[in-house]
Amino acid sequence: PVASPGVSTTASTGVSPVASPGVSTTASTGVSPVASPGVSTTASTGVSSTGVSTTASTGVSTTASTGVSTTASTGVSTTASTGVSTTASTGVSTTASTGAQGASLPKDDEVSIDKAQHYLLGPVATGRTPPMMRRPTENVQTQVQSHSGGTMEEMLPNTAQAPVSSQESEIVVEGFDLKISQEDMETIDGLNWLNDQIINFYMKLIQEEAKLQVHAFDTFFYTKLMKDGPSSVSGWTRRVDLFAMDIILVPVHLEVHWCMMVVDIRSKKISYYDSMGGENNKGINALRTYLQTEHMNKKGSTLDLSEWRAIYENIPQQGNQSDCGVFACKFAEYASRDIEIDFKQEDMEDFRRQMTWAIRHKNIRVDILDVRRSLEKGIVKYIKTEQDAQEHLVGIYHGAIPSKRHQDFHNSDKEVRAKLQLRGEGAFISDENLGIELMLWLGKLYESCNKKRNFADTNYVACVLMPEAILYGLQKVQGISMEAAQKLMDKGSEL
Repeated sequence: PVASPGVSTTASTGVSPVASPGVSTTASTGVSPVASPGVSTTASTGVSSTGVSTTASTGVSTTASTGVSTTASTGVSTTASTGVSTTASTGVSTTASTGAQGASLPKDDEVSIDKAQHYLLGPVATGRTPPMMRRPTENVQTQVQSHSGGTMEEMLPNTAQAPVSSQESEIVVEGFDLKISQEDMETIDGLNWLNDQIINFYMKLIQEEAKLQVHAFDTFFYTKLMKDGPSSVSGWTRRVDLFAMDIILVPVHLEVHWCMMVVDIRSKKISYYDSMGGENNKGINALRTYLQTEHMNKKGSTLDLSEWRAIYENIPQQGNQSDCGVFACKFAEYASRDIEIDFKQEDMEDFRRQMTWAIRHKNIRVDILDVRRSLEKGIVKYIKTEQDAQEHLVGIYHGAIPSKRHQDFHNSDKEVRAKLQLRGEGAFISDENLGIELMLWLGKLYESCNKKRNFADTNYVACVLMPEAILYGLQKVQGISMEAAQKLMDKGSEL
């Protein structure tokens, strides 16, 4: 073989390729590149974009692993390691997954067995890493700029935001110049860490509904104060007279931990609430200095702090590494209502549910009975009106969708069937009329599934369809995982 300078060529016996400058050639024994089973390969023209070719040691060009198809654009050379050459694209790459993804059933009036067998369960919690505790968003950045004249990058230079899917970024509630996405709401679920958007929104709810005069700073106030001093946040209260307030709430973010500072103007007290028992003299002193600066700017006189006290409150402590944000929000809420803090770690799960409801409805001060009634009505309405709910239950009846309740009902062991009947999960619906309404509707669904019978098997409806319907509806209405919904189901009609 004859090659021009700068050109790499490889030849096997009996083949003499000739290359011109900048052209890559690779000759084999006349055998075209062989791909492994199920692999689609597309070769380039052999022209390298840099004019220099690279050749695999074995002389065989193959693409990536089984099931992955890559396509090379014209004029792009490939680089191989360990004797395998893979093709690259200048900007267009396609990848095939190793398995087929099923599609949901069409919205037909009648759902056949064949269609139900193609039905896949909806998304279930995957145990993914919780979203960042601090996730700056466009509207928060706008607020910070309006307050300080600086950019978010100047305030938090190391904070990054990963791209989110369209489903995660869907806006579910707006208010107080804030937009809460589905991704934000997920930070309240389970043991996820509350992010700044959720805490800011909840602080505004507290401020809006408090009986006292309350001002709540957002989560970036403390960070900016500690980084750049009182002058950097002097514009954050242009329309607010802090000294006309009863209570001032200051969320404190310490990298991976949320705390709360509460300024009680009436009693001249700064209280620090840390659910992990920490102290923060530096933060308290910075806030004292800020109050003096603010008083001078707004009142034209020095604030006498000689009678002011700083207190580390004796408060309940968290028992895990996840609930600090919930504790901080509840410390603020109880302080704004002027009531004794009497909750504990065991209350956090209920508090998370209450916060979810409060944010979605933009209302904290609700009757818990009204919340429960609203939840149950939502479940029954969803099951009766949404096609995906009906398809889900039909799939369970025909065995297309796995259900332990369905399996236990048809189990040959009498004890297994007896235990199923004793579980009584249908009692989750505490409103008797709603329970009867759902039961009758499920009976009709059963009859539509079994054309051979003109009546429903009430045992199957009560022991399988009823709890499965409630579970599915609860998951959808609350926007939580199946696992979380089942935990609520296990509590029955308990408020």
